[in-house]
Amino acid sequence: GILKMEEMAEWVGSHTHWLMQTWLMSVLREVPWLTVTLGSSAFFFFLETYLDLRQIRQLLTGNQPSVLQRWITIDTRRMKRINAWSIMQLMYGRTEATLQFIGECFVISYHILVWFWDLSLYILETCGMGAEYQLTRGMVFIWIVSFASSMSRVPFHLFRIVCVDTHFDMRHTWAIVKVWFIQQTKLFLVSVSLGTPLVTAVLGLLTWDYSFYWFYTCLFTSCVAVFFNDIYHFITPFFIHLTPLPEGPLRTKICELSHQLNFPLSEILILEEKNADPQIAHSNAFLMGFRFSKKIVLYDLLVKQLSEKEILAILGHEIGHHKQYHTYKTLFLHLFGLGMFIFMFSRIIKLPEFYYAFGFPSVDASVGLILFAYLYSAFANVTHWITNMSKRSHEFEADLYAVQNNLAKLENALIKVHANNTANLMPDPWYAHYYYSHPSLAERLEHIESAKQQQQPQPSTQQQQQQGTSATAATHPTASGELAGNASVIRPKPKKASAREEKSGVHQKKLQHNTATAHHATSEVPER
Repeated sequence: GILKMEEMAEWVGSHTHWLMQTWLMSVLREVPWLTVTLGSSAFFFFLETYLDLRQIRQLLTGNQPSVLQRWITIDTRRMKRINAWSIMQLMYGRTEATLQFIGECFVISYHILVWFWDLSLYILETCGMGAEYQLTRGMVFIWIVSFASSMSRVPFHLFRIVCVDTHFDMRHTWAIVKVWFIQQTKLFLVSVSLGTPLVTAVLGLLTWDYSFYWFYTCLFTSCVAVFFNDIYHFITPFFIHLTPLPEGPLRTKICELSHQLNFPLSEILILEEKNADPQIAHSNAFLMGFRFSKKIVLYDLLVKQLSEKEILAILGHEIGHHKQYHTYKTLFLHLFGLGMFIFMFSRIIKLPEFYYAFGFPSVDASVGLILFAYLYSAFANVTHWITNMSKRSHEFEADLYAVQNNLAKLENALIKVHANNTANLMPDPWYAHYYYSHPSLAERLEHIESAKQQQQPQPSTQQQQQQGTSATAATHPTASGELAGNASVIRPKPKKASAREEKSGVHQKKLQHNTATAHHATSEVPER
């Protein structure tokens, strides 16, 4: 009786799996794939357009968050120029996205991809091969589509450089175009040398007839992603120019901080902005290398415009990412999204109705990969949003790590970095949650202030009465004029005098002292 029950359970399980597969395939055959692809792309296009309009409205109003009002005073005239620049960038980006959306709809609706597929066969026949070289034809088709997609973006990049970034300053324009052309050439060579064998291997795995072939494909792509994540520091010097940080007080203090925090520091490098990609020319710092041998990379602009204590605070933040395993957590989210892509693709890769909807007469893994990429690109925005949410929480955790290790200049450093990068200090909440991988300056300052208040012991009632208003000045170091001359966008909030001080003339003496302090802080910071 037990054997019969086991056989019956096995029979029910196998037939249930067969029924589920049959039902799923019948549902997938009835899906209007062309309509779903265009409809999902249109939905996210109009959603992003709405978010851009919200951001433009936020830039036009220019209401400063209450948290920033306690820390800095914004130069209204300068901020209006920055907001106008941001609005121009948004309008240009939305125009580019609109034209690309129209082009994508045209390519899919009028079966341009089918013409590319026939072109791949013509190229093979020209080279003395035929349709029996299925894998080779698939790779040729993928490279044709990739090349056409890249060339369609070239006019937009050049227009951005000439009209938006340099404002028709031709001497500066040619220098940026030269750097951009060199970077794109290097990227093309790396893509051809590394991408071709990897994509060929993936196509070979996707054409298997074995069970769970999608799992083996996910395993292979995950191993490749982890491998390139570890050797990233070997590829980076091919695109940007890095030089070792010279011996001096800054290098000594960074080494001492690394030893104090038990950070496996192997090298400290400077990224020279003049040789870097124009799109990343700003103040920043990041880590790269293996888990047990890390390199610190500092932008030269960061070293010039921040003090040593502020640089140490920024590095404490970056070391916090290392201590909290944020790189691997983010990598896991990317691998999860990639696994979902491959699993969903495996459900329809051999479905003829999917190919018929786009005008293709037969089933092919390379064609299916390109078609499903168009379909999945819209839904990838959801995984991108989830990844951004995770990254924002990581930034808060890294800030907390720096505060817990008594790196007190983190607020000053964040304010200077945002000012130097002409970052948007007042983003729309919806726009920021959809696009931004980092919290806004107001959110980070509020979080740091809250963390410091939790660390401080609660004073008694008598001590609170004795401290008075001095506690507010101690909590916000920028009120002392420390950041007065750093940037023209933000200035420290002036401290108001009491009525008794105004009568006794003490207020005039404090103003003179603050002016001298601000002049001294300005002389220590080089001009932009």
